[in-house]
Amino acid sequence: MGSVESGRIVVGVDGSAHAAAALAWAVSTASRVGAVVEPVAVWRSGPPWPWRRTTEAQVEAAAAVDPAVVVRYSERTGSAGPALVRAAEHADLLVLGRHTGDPGSAGAVVHHCARYATCPVVVVGEVVPPPVGPLVVGVDGSPLSLAALDWALAEADRRGTELHVVTTRPAGQDTADLTDAVAERCAEHPEVPVRRERHTGSPGVDLVSAARTADLLVVGSHGAGGLLSALLGSVSDHCLRNASCPVAVIPAAMADGGAPRRLPTL
Repeated sequence: MGSVESGRIVVGVDGSAHAAAALAWAVSTASRVGAVVEPVAVWRSGPPWPWRRTTEAQVEAAAAVDPAVVVRYSERTGSAGPALVRAAEHADLLVLGRHTGDPGSAGAVVHHCARYATCPVVVVGEVVPPPVGPLVVGVDGSPLSLAALDWALAEADRRGTELHVVTTRPAGQDTADLTDAVAERCAEHPEVPVRRERHTGSPGVDLVSAARTADLLVVGSHGAGGLLSALLGSVSDHCLRNASCPVAVIPAAMADGGAPRRLPTL
């Protein structure tokens, strides 16, 4: 899959404020890169009429922001997580509100998509900050974190913005291999200004702190430990719950057999 230009951005919508923010982010991104936006509402049975009207109005308002952006709204029935993963099977991005499907947490729908999607999943909070800061990516040497670095470098290159690479390993661990891997990938994008930071504390806390003024935080769905929690890796879960900027999660499917592949940019 190449650039997202003339590509597809699928957005999960349900009439909530978080879904509205996700849709606004998707339309703004599509306006910059020429992609089609496909809002998808998933109802367990027939849609409840008040929510359906709210969702349709939400889509219409987002589409009106930039009439040049093609917006194709559709509805599905079933379980939201699996339905959205299927809808985004050949998409370039899947965009969700932070609390899609669960107002009390980061959301089972978000966790399911971040774990099982075949494209990057961007999770947006209720308020979307203006795009003025750098990109931040977390790297611990795992295949997914290196895939996240590849994707973040390509996106920073396309945006013409700075990339902060935050490497995370416990104190006392050898970091030579990690340093070499980061340097090798950064050398492929000589036009990207890169700032590297090494952290030895709590990776999730460190990444959220580093991304306070970022446009986007990029993480793998799980890290070097190779162990998933019941739903998602603990670092990516912490970032999804606490980051002040949108978070792009690179799911396991984006690394084939442990070897990261080049990923599409926004």
